[in-house]
Amino acid sequence: MADRSPDRGSPAARRYVFDRRLFIVLAVHLALLAAAVPVFAFIDNDSLFWSYYTVAFVSFFLLICCVRYEIRCQKEAPPVLDRFDKKRVKITAEDGSVFAGRAEAYPSGYGLHVFGREEESLLIGGIHVFLTDIRRIELLDDGREQAIPPRRYDDLMGSLLERPYWIADILPEQVPENADGQFFAVERYYLQPARLGALRRRFAEILLRLNCYCDMAVSFDNCESWALNPDPEEFAERLAALSGNTFLRAIFASQETMIDIEPTDTYMTVYDPKGAFLDRLRKLAEAEGLFVWQPPAE
Repeated sequence: MADRSPDRGSPAARRYVFDRRLFIVLAVHLALLAAAVPVFAFIDNDSLFWSYYTVAFVSFFLLICCVRYEIRCQKEAPPVLDRFDKKRVKITAEDGSVFAGRAEAYPSGYGLHVFGREEESLLIGGIHVFLTDIRRIELLDDGREQAIPPRRYDDLMGSLLERPYWIADILPEQVPENADGQFFAVERYYLQPARLGALRRRFAEILLRLNCYCDMAVSFDNCESWALNPDPEEFAERLAALSGNTFLRAIFASQETMIDIEPTDTYMTVYDPKGAFLDRLRKLAEAEGLFVWQPPAE
């Protein structure tokens, strides 16, 4: 939609955008008539004189109508596209194209500077959809991303923290304390922001695929709040930006399994995975170039 020229004949264009071309023509016409006033003042021809003022009056009347039309259009215009910013939406375009996903709102100044179109737009799926190209917008935030009472999982978390855990890691097994080599130097290499961000994207891919088989509740604020089945794009972005004193905790209640990711870890800690869940975790980790192993009993 970003490379389409404005469709001035579309219903959306007639409703939302004031066509200034007629306004400009009438304004220029009135300016020319005004400039001709001194000339007509010296013409001794009543018919021509009144014809001139009739044309001037009609032009002025049409100009006023155009201004009133613009004001009415502004009053009837729907809420600005900012209200859809960061929301999951389904957009149906005038040409029948359909776009769905989390939208990002851009102001008209951006459209003018980048695309030569002074219109608001929504970026969705890598495509800018402009206001006059939009036939209908539907919100898709239908409650799947549910808020959960903060203390709902306290008992389950307390129990899982006492059970055996597994590690999904960049290494195939735990490095012994007396091992040769340069473990800490390699760890610092992977903790560089770009590499850590890439690693977290792999973690997000695994968690989202596990979410295809069962519900996943996640918390990014030290278990103060939870969201059930978060939006995939937003979840991946928040995981990539994980920092400070917070951590990600994902709970798969139906599987009685929990996964933790700390801001400075290059691995995921998986508490008590069993059966089909553990099998899927291993396959997904392998597909992302990671390894799943269980630390030796202490």
